[in-house]
Amino acid sequence: MSEYIISKTEIKRRKKAFATLLLSLLIGIVLFSNILVFSISPIGYISIIIVFFVLCIITFQFLSSLSQIKIRITDQEIERQKGKNIEKYQISEINSLKIKRRTNGIIREIYISLNNRKYLYISAIEEQFELLKDALVNKTNKKIRIKEIREPLNFDHFLFYPILGLLISSGGIFFLKQILSFDYSIVRIISLFFSVYILCLAVYFIIKKPISVGSGKDKVTIDYVFGFGMLITSILMAILGLQ
Repeated sequence: MSEYIISKTEIKRRKKAFATLLLSLLIGIVLFSNILVFSISPIGYISIIIVFFVLCIITFQFLSSLSQIKIRITDQEIERQKGKNIEKYQISEINSLKIKRRTNGIIREIYISLNNRKYLYISAIEEQFELLKDALVNKTNKKIRIKEIREPLNFDHFLFYPILGLLISSGGIFFLKQILSFDYSIVRIISLFFSVYILCLAVYFIIKKPISVGSGKDKVTIDYVFGFGMLITSILMAILGLQ
C-alpha cells in the first residue's frame, strides 16, 4: 500500500490566492466605479465587504478540511480518508483518467472516472503526484483511456489573481452600468439568458457534485445547497424575465 498526503504548502498557496482575488475585486470595484462614474452607496460597499469576508471564511474552512485528506492505493482499491471517514473505490472499475498539468509540467489534478457514473477528483498532492499517477497507471487496465492536458496559462503566477480581480470588477461595473441604460425588453432577455446559465450550473452541482467528488462525501450537502440555491435563483430570474 502506498499513501499520499495533501501538501500544506499548496493549501496555503490556495488560501493566499483566494484572498488576493477578493482583495483585487474590492479594489477594482472601488476604482472602476469612480472611473466609470457608477455610484455605489456606502451601504453597498459595506455589503460587498461582508459578502467577501463570509466567502473568505467559508473557503478557508473548506481548504483546511481538504488538508486532512489522505489517499492510499492498494492493488485493488483507492482509499480516500478524511478523519474517521474512509471512502473506497475499486481500481478495476476505473474506465478513464484525466491528468491536468500546469504550464511547467507539474500535475495539478487527476480526475478519475469509474463505472456506474462514479468519479474521484484528486488534487494538492504536489510533490507526490507523479508517484501517485504512476501507481494508478501501473495498476489499472492498460486499455483504459488516459488523457493528459496542459493549462494554457500560468494560474500560479503572483500577478494572475490581482489582474483577474481587476478584469472581473471592471467588466462587472461596465456591464451593470450598461444594463441600467437598456430598455426593459432587453433586460428581460438578459435575465432569461442568465436564468438558463444558472440553471445549467445548478444541474451540474446536483448531478456531478464537484465539491464532494474532490473533498469527500461528507461535503455532499454543500453541493446540494449550492445546486438548489442556484436553482431557486434561476427560477426567480426566469420569472423576472417573463413578466
